[in-house]
Amino acid sequence: MYRTGDTMHLRVKIVLGGAPTAASLTVTLPLSLTIGSSAVWAVTGNKTLGRVSGFDNTGDTYSGMVNYASSTTIGVFVDYAAATWAVQGNPMTDTSPVTWAINDVIYIHAEIPITEWA
Repeated sequence: MYRTGDTMHLRVKIVLGGAPTAASLTVTLPLSLTIGSSAVWAVTGNKTLGRVSGFDNTGDTYSGMVNYASSTTIGVFVDYAAATWAVQGNPMTDTSPVTWAINDVIYIHAEIPITEWA
């Protein structure tokens, strides 16, 4: 993570040590910071803040978007791909877009306006 003006440049690498729970993938901002919601789009779910890339240990790759989820969290959503997974915009979970397992890797890159830095 680094800062430019009122923007947090967030880079997260998640290496799975086992199968995750069934919850949607979200990330809570560090340091109790809040997202400057007036600086992002007006409709929750369409407030795209960045991109996500996932790498299955079998060699398959997946992509998606990072969106505003709440004033302190970002959510990770999948792009449309094979017919085996849901349409664009569905949350990334333990089984979407793939059944995640040990040694799979997810990279999150986001630029987030921060209220406290404005």
